[in-house]
Amino acid sequence: TTNDDPLNEDFPPLSSSASIEGRKILVVIGEGEGGAAEKLVLELANRGASLVVMRGEVGWTKWEGRFREFRGNLGTIEGQKALEKEIEDPESLSTIIFTQTLSSQPASREVNGEGIEKGLAFCYLSRRIILEGLLERGFQGRVFSMGWVGNNYKIDDFNGNFAYEKSTQLSNWIEANNALVLGFRKRHPNLEIYGANLPFHEILLMMGGGESRHVKGVVSFLSPLFSTSLDAYVEKMISVMFCKKIPSSVVFLNQYGEAIARSPYLSEEKNVDFIWSETDKLLEKAESSQGEENWWKK
Repeated sequence: TTNDDPLNEDFPPLSSSASIEGRKILVVIGEGEGGAAEKLVLELANRGASLVVMRGEVGWTKWEGRFREFRGNLGTIEGQKALEKEIEDPESLSTIIFTQTLSSQPASREVNGEGIEKGLAFCYLSRRIILEGLLERGFQGRVFSMGWVGNNYKIDDFNGNFAYEKSTQLSNWIEANNALVLGFRKRHPNLEIYGANLPFHEILLMMGGGESRHVKGVVSFLSPLFSTSLDAYVEKMISVMFCKKIPSSVVFLNQYGEAIARSPYLSEEKNVDFIWSETDKLLEKAESSQGEENWWKK
């Protein structure tokens, strides 16, 4: 199929004083602190949003008490389903924002107790499990899935079973999240779901390792060349996320809030369907084999 994504759509302007007050917004974050996720959450809170934050079991301790929070294990299917059930009234949510959920892709392959690679579980499967559950229970608002659009990576070792490479597995779940947006649009035609870029330096940190001083130094030096400041990034993203109407043809956004094309790989519907079906197989195998040690190696 051809790629008909727009490249030059204009969004209705939204002033910095636009009314976000009272809107019920769910933000799904993960481990670690700082960055775009923290800036976004704090800005939404400052503007009066009725904020619900779903997060991992570690990190982000300084926010306690500022808004409603749910903590749990975002790295397992069981934990993801339990967290989703904590949302008592999905129909009241106006917006769901899935932000970065892992500070860096592990240097060597790590799997959870269900046999799923850590990055894939945290950063991709959590979004599908949580959103599917909320849709089943009445959610009808907008969704933004943050990552890196246009990755154009061909997925062939989805769970990193055969040859684990840090950058390869990062590309796997980034492209899978882009396919997730397209897959949900196909299965739920009335759902307003969009993919949006994180600031480029946050992708570099996930690739290089947030724990590395050297990488942090390089990223600090290079990030002004590639990315807007975090304040400008958050301001622009909020202006797009909460504008009155997003053009129906828009699917993906870059870090400047501009509409961009999907990757050539995902322009072919068969590739989107392949990623969705591979996810189905992984979920079915993981759930049916719980308690069966090392099933994923068989």
